[in-house]
Amino acid sequence: MSLYRVWVLTILLVFSILPRVYAVEKTQNLVEDNPEFVPIPSLAVPIIREGRVEKYVFLTVTLEMIDSDAKDVAELYIPRIKDAFFRSLFDYFGSLRPGTLGVNIRSVKARLMNAGKRAIGENKIKAVLIQNAFEQDADIRATDAKKSQ
Repeated sequence: MSLYRVWVLTILLVFSILPRVYAVEKTQNLVEDNPEFVPIPSLAVPIIREGRVEKYVFLTVTLEMIDSDAKDVAELYIPRIKDAFFRSLFDYFGSLRPGTLGVNIRSVKARLMNAGKRAIGENKIKAVLIQNAFEQDADIRATDAKKSQ
């Protein structure tokens, strides 16, 4: 019985040490990187329902690239990337139920990552970073425009 306890305690000790070592190695790899970033001009996506603009979603996005060659490709193809982003965002926001509030950042990032890969190829984009995201009702925007005239 005592040998069994020693064996169980040894296994628990090994498993409690391993994740800490892995986390330290992962952190060291992140510090060694020289990240390359490509800012994408602001995206304003109108959400159209029943033939009228219901609201607008505004996003500020930056792409983290694998290396400087990938950054050069992305800078060259920014119009293509923006087009892919708009198509993906129109599809996503158009499929949401009416009255859905807020922006699901996790879903938007995943969609933009896939759209970016389709636009410039695999193994170029490391991450999609959303710097700013908010939505605004179309009625507020129209009211603000009338006040400024």
